[in-house]
Amino acid sequence: MELLEIRNAPFDSIYIVENRNLWEGIQINKSTDLVLCIDFGLYHQLKSEGVNVAYLDHLTDTETANQFNAEMNHYLQNWFRDGEGNDLLNYQGYDIGDALLLDILNDITYPCHFILNLIALRKLKYKKLIVASQDVIINSMLTRLGIDYSFLSVHKNALNKPVYNFPIIKWTNEQINSVSFKSKIKKTVSGLLDRFLAIYDNFRGGKNNAVFIQNYHPTESVIHTLIDEKQLKVVLNDYIPGKKIFSQRRFEIKNYRIEQSDQIVHNYTSAIKTNWIYENINLSEILEERLIINIKKNIDRALAQINNINAYFSRKPIKLLIPVTNLWLNNRLVMHYCKNNNIPIFMIINGLLNARHWQDAHDSTWVNCYSESLKMDYFGNKNNALPLGDPRMDSYAKSSPKVVNRKSPNILIGAAAYSHLDQTSYVAFEFDFLFDVLKALTDLGHTNYSITLKVRANGYANLYQDFLREYFPHLNVTVIQDTPFSEVVSKADLYISFYSQTLMEAAVLGIPTIYYKKDDADLFRPYDCKSELVTALNIEELSAKIEAFYLNDSIFNKFMDRSVLERYIGPLDGKNLERNVDFIYSILNVPRLNRGI
Repeated sequence: MELLEIRNAPFDSIYIVENRNLWEGIQINKSTDLVLCIDFGLYHQLKSEGVNVAYLDHLTDTETANQFNAEMNHYLQNWFRDGEGNDLLNYQGYDIGDALLLDILNDITYPCHFILNLIALRKLKYKKLIVASQDVIINSMLTRLGIDYSFLSVHKNALNKPVYNFPIIKWTNEQINSVSFKSKIKKTVSGLLDRFLAIYDNFRGGKNNAVFIQNYHPTESVIHTLIDEKQLKVVLNDYIPGKKIFSQRRFEIKNYRIEQSDQIVHNYTSAIKTNWIYENINLSEILEERLIINIKKNIDRALAQINNINAYFSRKPIKLLIPVTNLWLNNRLVMHYCKNNNIPIFMIINGLLNARHWQDAHDSTWVNCYSESLKMDYFGNKNNALPLGDPRMDSYAKSSPKVVNRKSPNILIGAAAYSHLDQTSYVAFEFDFLFDVLKALTDLGHTNYSITLKVRANGYANLYQDFLREYFPHLNVTVIQDTPFSEVVSKADLYISFYSQTLMEAAVLGIPTIYYKKDDADLFRPYDCKSELVTALNIEELSAKIEAFYLNDSIFNKFMDRSVLERYIGPLDGKNLERNVDFIYSILNVPRLNRGI
């Protein structure tokens, strides 16, 4: 059902049923009841059966959700502060609360995701609310909001059908807490290298100009260049195998218990903090229970890392820090160290920053914002935002335009994703998106085409395989996850995706691109529906745009024009890496003597 219909219709009963495995045996009245779920599988099944169904976490209108986004973002930046703006988790001049953002993110955004939509549910017209859910957050937020409901005890279906949504909590825990046997071996080898290089430095002396770089996609080529040129000492969180070890140094992290941790936690719990009231509900009170658990889990690690940072950099000072984000505990604490000690920070952003409500990368000394449009839109035309270009785009600079095959095209689909930072999103979004794209392709009736699905790094490829077998068994879809995007896109003739930098990577190769705006996100150019990017707002428009591709329509040409693309992605002259490296040397006031070695 459409949101407006749901708001206006009176219902006898509303059922919250998490997924298909909890549905069996539930009896409803199709004409007078409403089912709310968070699983594409159940949503699709009930919709095809004529049941009134909607997503539980997509009940809020876009304007309200975006207003909530602004308030939530303010709370994310201030939950740890007292009335005067001081960090209550401060230790030796380090703002730990600020540095814990990634660790606590889902403790705030995931409950908020359901709180906002349960508030919308409260405003619907219904007589009874019946809940069949095993999601602890959903059930606890219903209780905290004082919503009356009856709990329907059901057993999971023995078929154990796939649940088509993004398991955000599971994924986050895997990323933060995973320790594999391979990583343990790597840690041991790295420790031996630390000792060897320390002895080497004592005998030979180290370079005076040390640069600490966060090793991630935007900085990989920068790191390799600096290591190859041998003028600067490159300090990393871990060694890069295969590169010149004598030009690398590792900042070693040791975790241990520190006595002051209990006192710091006590200072936080006993203080008057930032208060967040939304529609007369004290959200900060609800969220603080989860925050305190997280603080207790991470405080020792944070304090130990602060001591590590002080000890390491007092012996081996750095002249410059190059991060790609404000996130990650160790990274952010090193940023605080640099600010406390007047060490410059040059951030190279990790992909396009297009969300209006986010605050990443705003407090560095300088930031490579890639392009003029990002400088204007996201950074407010600040002088420290420098459009030096994305070093990764250099590989596309000299590419010849793609010879597009419209008779038997390879259609590449970039998988979408749920955004936990945006309350207009919903956890089943990526499967809703894919279903529409594949249905549009199927309904058009063209037969001589192949489909490749590129799954995001944080996606679950096995779920996509299940999804394709269940809903589109007649389509031969190649699912790819780990292959670099540049390699995958080079074989495409048409690229369809949600908001992503990859749309520009495809366009620069001369590949027609379609942005399917299934989302309600409030985004900057070129995802604003007013730019040259070919955009479809619904499945009918998507079908029309795909047909336009087959007809070689000129609507795709503007966005493939490199002068247009440069407004959004930055220079495409193949010199982005050189500009970034030159700027690093200029910050240090060091002549670049070994260019191109």
